[in-house]
Amino acid sequence: MRDVLAWSSDPADPTPVTAIRRAGLATQAWAESLARYSTEDPRMQANIFFGVRLALASLWDPIVLDAACPPAGTGFDPARLLAGGTVHIQGTPASQETIGPLTALLVDEIIEIGLQRAATSPGGRLTPPLGLMLDEAANIAALPRLPDLFSYGGGSGVFLMAVLQSLNQARRSWGEHAAKAMWDAATYKLILPGVSDVRDLEDLSKTAGEYDEPTASVYTRGGLLGAAASGPDQVSTSLRRRRVLEPDEIRNAPLGNALLLPRSAPPTWIRLQQVDRRRDGAQLRADHDAYYPHERTSP
Repeated sequence: MRDVLAWSSDPADPTPVTAIRRAGLATQAWAESLARYSTEDPRMQANIFFGVRLALASLWDPIVLDAACPPAGTGFDPARLLAGGTVHIQGTPASQETIGPLTALLVDEIIEIGLQRAATSPGGRLTPPLGLMLDEAANIAALPRLPDLFSYGGGSGVFLMAVLQSLNQARRSWGEHAAKAMWDAATYKLILPGVSDVRDLEDLSKTAGEYDEPTASVYTRGGLLGAAASGPDQVSTSLRRRRVLEPDEIRNAPLGNALLLPRSAPPTWIRLQQVDRRRDGAQLRADHDAYYPHERTSP
């Protein structure tokens, strides 16, 4: 990658064209295309290579570049991960501009190799399956293929959990239609307390559905001037449609509760379990303290 970064700064350097030509017949078209770019009008050339440099911008950080160029035999192998294991990729919203593209590239490579392996596996599914737990999915590194993966990943043995602060984050990162497709394809939607966007609350209320509420109307027959009733009261019953959950019920959900919206079952309120009350709570706290000694949670 150090060589690629250097080539991106010098469009006239013939080295990449030569290297691609040596790679074989299948890459000759790439070589000729790159050779044409190197002789373009300087203004056109600047526009083309601006996009190249933008794609490689994260590598200008020396720490990121070092991580992308490990010594031989020490690099990360996605194929080994797919045989069983876990990889933790951490970042912050503030670091998205620097490491976001590299993070997205790494996760996307894992997904791609997983899908390729699934295509040649019995039943077209990965065994063991590949789980992607994507916290802050729109902030850390918004994967371009994520909306599509929601629709076809499950059939290949790739299951997803994407955590978003709001649906507006998804709309901003993937666009209105892609965000809706991702929402519709999710098998389970878990809504935590704190939703305040009026549009989202209305959509959630509609998603929860409606029911028929019986209402009774009583008609009383009375005589003139307070005379005794001339007949029995009449009671009629009718049905009116009501929402299962009103927007304010969702907005005002108590802390510790969450609204579960399965794709093919009624909505359900669930109670979230506190971490320290789990059977493995002590181990989780110890692991946290070991990794973040300045944020100790254990007494």
